[in-house]
Amino acid sequence: MGVEDYLHPFREAFEALASQYAFDSDKEADHESLDLLWYLLDQATFLITGSLKDSGDAQVDDAFIQLGKIWEGDHSRSDGFQYTRSLPFEGRYVVFSDHHIYPTGHRQGYLETNLNLYGRILDNYYESEFTLIENGDVFELIIPDPDSLDLDSLRSLVSSFRQSLSQYNADALAELRQAQMQGQLPPTNAALEWYYDYYGEVDEFWKQNVTEWRLNQRLKHFERIIDSHDANLFRKIRESFVEDHRYVLLRGNHDVDLQEPRFASRLDQLYPGIFAQDIVCIRDTNNSAGYMIAHGHQFDRGTSPAMATYKGETFSESLSWAIEGPDRYWPWSECHKWTTPASPFRNRLSSAEPNEIKLAPADLIGALLVALSGGSPYALVVGGVISELYGNALRSLLHNGVLLELLFEHEIAWDYFEHSDAVSAVLEEVLPGKRWFKVRHMNELRIAKGLKDVFGEGPLPSLVLGHSHEVRQNALNSGGNAIPYYFNCGAAGRFENLVWALEIVDGEPKLVSWHSDGGPGRGNPVRLEYSDDGAGGLVTSGVPSPLSRLDRHLAVRLLAFDSLSGRL
Repeated sequence: MGVEDYLHPFREAFEALASQYAFDSDKEADHESLDLLWYLLDQATFLITGSLKDSGDAQVDDAFIQLGKIWEGDHSRSDGFQYTRSLPFEGRYVVFSDHHIYPTGHRQGYLETNLNLYGRILDNYYESEFTLIENGDVFELIIPDPDSLDLDSLRSLVSSFRQSLSQYNADALAELRQAQMQGQLPPTNAALEWYYDYYGEVDEFWKQNVTEWRLNQRLKHFERIIDSHDANLFRKIRESFVEDHRYVLLRGNHDVDLQEPRFASRLDQLYPGIFAQDIVCIRDTNNSAGYMIAHGHQFDRGTSPAMATYKGETFSESLSWAIEGPDRYWPWSECHKWTTPASPFRNRLSSAEPNEIKLAPADLIGALLVALSGGSPYALVVGGVISELYGNALRSLLHNGVLLELLFEHEIAWDYFEHSDAVSAVLEEVLPGKRWFKVRHMNELRIAKGLKDVFGEGPLPSLVLGHSHEVRQNALNSGGNAIPYYFNCGAAGRFENLVWALEIVDGEPKLVSWHSDGGPGRGNPVRLEYSDDGAGGLVTSGVPSPLSRLDRHLAVRLLAFDSLSGRL
């Protein structure tokens, strides 16, 4: 049995599930795209379960060290922080993140329902003389759509990949892969040499061929995004914030290629003089206070520079187009509640790790027997007692979500589901296509600790991230203590008719949201302010709070600014 035969049941199961979301089982292009991209995913999985598996943790640790150096003025480049920009402490800044802008017509283009709202929000900030900071994952360059994917080039890539590995015996390779997934290395020196030879072949092909194929596909995708939105949103930003030198763009893991010369050149044509940064520092004159703004993928194992090309990018590229895109999406029917005082938004730091297995002693014995038997229930049927232990253990593991979290290798946000237990959530919500999982993959507890370790007990600069799509302000850690030096500005493109942002005015932060008061695409934009309730929630009064405007030059600005076109 070859490797692809071994993985075929998983692929079939995913296709069946995805058909409840964005996978169109009637389209041949969807089936072929999934087949070809699954092959790349399989090869990437082999690499990340090999010698690369600890690289993500090492890079996250290094990211904190780099933060300390950057804050002290050492701007030497590192993998995660190539380019740094400093801004004055006194000023008005608004930070948006995770727009995930697709070309018009893309099956995952959820931001299209927010585009008009976002444009009107920008009018408000421009008129109020804010500097606009778009904090990464602005352009969705990774997730394809089979309807526009260059299948000929993808077929050629996969065919060449298979050919380069054809010298290796498929059955022996399948055994090797199974052993590797169980954390075992080949038993003999000859087999170990064969293993490293195969590993090197896969990695070399990936670096030379997959990387170039991706860049070519993403550059075409970037052009389609620009063609779709240049006449409205991009022109508005260019002829207002960019022309006034009040625009900063950072790159995220979904638009990480923006610093590559071909992308950088095209970006400069779109926004003259703009180059994508990795981190922005806003600090007072003696470095005793301020903010460091970065997208956040540098602090996520799966999207850190060493792992992203194999793990984060590959999973998004291969699977996300068939589900709900980058992470899950919240329709207005689900997120409207966060614009009212009655429903706080969760404000606790994520661990990103699967929940601990908490079982009664009898159930723990049953779970251990399951593990020792390779997971086969038949191997445990040694009388009714063992069978009952197995059943109790399995039920406990399923209902508290541990098995699924172990599968995803991350914490799952069960709090977004209607059902309180994992089994009901999966059966009643996930499988029918009602809502997808929200996977918490960025360890915010580790971020809070890392900042303390680097900056000590003195004044800490506040770290502002995006990436996770979940807002944070004075969030509680696992001990119930508020962390005042970490913020997350949420997402502009993952919540229908709800755009999150962080404002920083002369050093004072404020978490806000905007929505159209008549529902998606209708009515006027409404700004709400949020504060922490001290109990792990973010709450708003629900009372609209218009932006305060500066008096200087404002009359001239208002006369010159056309709120519909964004033109001066």
